[in-house]
Amino acid sequence: SLFIEHPWYKTTWFKFLLALLAILLIWGISAWRNHYLRIRNRMLQKTVDIQVQEINHQKEELETQLEKLEKDYAMKNRLISMIGHDIITPLRFMSSAGNKLLHHKESISQETYDDVVKTMVETGNNLKDMSTNMLNWIKHHSQNVSFEPETFDLHEKVQQVVTNVVPMAKFKNIAINNRSMENVQMTQFAEPLKNIIFQLVSNSIKYCNGGTIDISSKIINENLQLVIKDDGPGMTAPQIEHLTGNGKSGTFTSTHENKGHGFGYLIIKDMLNIIKGSMGIAAERNKGTEVTITLPINASK
Repeated sequence: SLFIEHPWYKTTWFKFLLALLAILLIWGISAWRNHYLRIRNRMLQKTVDIQVQEINHQKEELETQLEKLEKDYAMKNRLISMIGHDIITPLRFMSSAGNKLLHHKESISQETYDDVVKTMVETGNNLKDMSTNMLNWIKHHSQNVSFEPETFDLHEKVQQVVTNVVPMAKFKNIAINNRSMENVQMTQFAEPLKNIIFQLVSNSIKYCNGGTIDISSKIINENLQLVIKDDGPGMTAPQIEHLTGNGKSGTFTSTHENKGHGFGYLIIKDMLNIIKGSMGIAAERNKGTEVTITLPINASK
């Protein structure tokens, strides 16, 4: 019999090999495609992450700008309110009183004349003090000043403030006693703390006529309590609530009829936020005022 072999490309083993190659080719193409898709997905994910970071950064910038605008708007409203009342009102009084002294001098007794002039001088001094505080407050908010904690001796820092205000105190026969603890090292925001002490002592000098101002301190756990106490006219409960509450600073009249504006306390509130502190006021009519500032000894923790 005659046997004719099939061509090699028609053999079973060749067909099997061809099928295997086809399977391997399909698998290779699929693996390459999956690898390409993974790389592409990683690139897309990286692009998305970058865009998300940019969006979050832009969001943070917008939130910061919005917060700044809100603060600027609040500051503008405060300034408008204080200029409209705390500045224009005493200026209106000075204008009216000056006009009366100028045109009706003959009908005014010498005693009344002296009282009006004295009141005008006091009003002018109050306006000067308030303008200085207002400028300091505006400067603090507009320049975005940043502070860093530093280590210092408490007694020495208090003494620096006392040295600056002694001339004002002597003029009114007021003695200032620095009884703060010695050899106490603090890590705090030095300038804001000095500003707080200065504002409180200056306020006591303003309302006291003679007497003493005592500055003392004590440590409770990891906090320092700094106390400024005077024997001036004190404050009423509504005045204390006005100064320690969350409302805007406005005008109030002290118990001995000097005009006060509370602007120094507005600065103090801002400084308290920086030093992570709090303020309490205890006062009684005609028996003085005691202001307690509580703050951490180490603000860097």
